[in-house]
Amino acid sequence: MIEENASKTQKAVQEGSDKTAEYTRDIKNDLKNDIRRIEKTVEEVERSNKTQQREIDRTVAEVKTEVRNIQKQADTSINNATKEMNRMAAENTKAIAANNKEVDAKLKALDKKINEDLKKALDNPLANR
Repeated sequence: MIEENASKTQKAVQEGSDKTAEYTRDIKNDLKNDIRRIEKTVEEVERSNKTQQREIDRTVAEVKTEVRNIQKQADTSINNATKEMNRMAAENTKAIAANNKEVDAKLKALDKKINEDLKKALDNPLANR
């Protein structure tokens, strides 16, 4: 009977051990599957991040190029406007100088005429009476 109990106990221990081994194997396989799924997800995320980074870098490069082009256009426009303003200022300076000469000449002519008229008036013998 002891042998029979020992055999039953040994059989029960063996069955428990087998169930534990099977349960452990199932957990191990589930963990391996979980790890593979996580690794796949991580790889997909890394691949997506690299793709997005390349797109961002390309967009940044395009924006920098566009900004440089706009800056060049602005610089050209400013230079052209500055040249035109300088040309107009020079023309205005010449026109003002010409006007000043004309006004000076007219003032001299008027001064001369006034002096002549004044001299005539003073020299007029009838003016003293």
